[in-house]
Amino acid sequence: MYVRHCLRTIIRRFSTSPRRRLHWKGGVFNNTIFVQRLQQGYSGNLWRYFNAPGNAFFVTTNIVTLTGMVLYSTACTMSRQASVVDSLENGFPVEKSSVQVSNKNEMPAKLKQVDLLEDETESQILRAPNSYLIKMTLFYLFYSFHVYKQALETGVDVENETLQQLLTNISKIKGDDLELSGAEDAKFYKQWKFEFKSLFRNLSKAQQFHLPKSESFPKDLRNILERLENSPMTYHSDFYEFYQSVNDISQRRLLQLWYYDNSRNFMKKNSFSNERIYEQMVFESSQWNNVLFERYLSILYDPTSHKFKTMFNNSYYNGISSVSLDTMLAILKGLITSNLSNKNDHIVKVVSLLRKNSVVNAKKNLRILLPTDDKQPLLDQIMTPEKRKQTYSAMARNPVALKLLSILGGVTQD
Repeated sequence: MYVRHCLRTIIRRFSTSPRRRLHWKGGVFNNTIFVQRLQQGYSGNLWRYFNAPGNAFFVTTNIVTLTGMVLYSTACTMSRQASVVDSLENGFPVEKSSVQVSNKNEMPAKLKQVDLLEDETESQILRAPNSYLIKMTLFYLFYSFHVYKQALETGVDVENETLQQLLTNISKIKGDDLELSGAEDAKFYKQWKFEFKSLFRNLSKAQQFHLPKSESFPKDLRNILERLENSPMTYHSDFYEFYQSVNDISQRRLLQLWYYDNSRNFMKKNSFSNERIYEQMVFESSQWNNVLFERYLSILYDPTSHKFKTMFNNSYYNGISSVSLDTMLAILKGLITSNLSNKNDHIVKVVSLLRKNSVVNAKKNLRILLPTDDKQPLLDQIMTPEKRKQTYSAMARNPVALKLLSILGGVTQD
């Protein structure tokens, strides 16, 4: 009886009380009464907060201040963009205060005098894209450098005649003759290339070469040899991945020197832009080796050269070779931060290319055209005033371009 009475009471209360209806909305059931009460409670709390003395003034002041900061920042950015566009249209101060550099590929005088990186003849350059040959040269490069460092630190007995000759000849080169940071790394590479070049021209030895197991080497050498062993080293993309895995600053410098000499031995892959490697090489070399930096720069100035065709994919705009804005900005950043004595000449040339040869392609990307002499009339037809205006506006909206060009234009960085 007692249980029956309780059940009747529960049923009667359920039938007379307001029912909560569940509605399907946005992928979940919503209890409308519960939601309404929650919204009413939230609104009430919010009203009481604003109704309290000082709170409304505090919130209003913060909103006004934040709005003012946003408006000020936007106004400053628009002002800088307008200044950069004006400089792109009428020229930068550095262009007006410096003698224009010829459009042809002229090697700077200082570069001709410093014999740190010798020009390779066709007979000296490794020709066939051969991963065995690439791995052999890199193995001897890192192994020789390891022995060289050991010889400097503690001394070491070298049984290999070529290595012993390398160590002897390096010790004869005076570091004072090299006005470069990282001179020891560059000095080593120059002598290493001279001592080992006859070995690397022997393709049959390369085909018989087998990379030794990395476990048999000291830890500092083992790590890089292990990565070299696991890499195919056939395409430029393989080198790019390998380079990203190297953290030692001296080893990275050696690879920058080595890639300049041996980039043509890698095969191209349509899914990978070789320009990514060039962009990294040209900037990083600008931070330690002026000669190597200028050599990488010289590649950009001559789109007909073998090195240009190797380090850049076949990116054309109406039949004219082109490079990305990111590459040009990496070069410009390297020039601004470098200690090149003639860097203003290079800056003038790069800025001139940005001003006169930039276009927006079908993919809405900024490309800088590098015409040969026979393509110059075509470029003049392409670069209409409307196209230049479109290009300048797009360039000013790029945050990196805006920052670098503002520096050159003397615009204050807010």
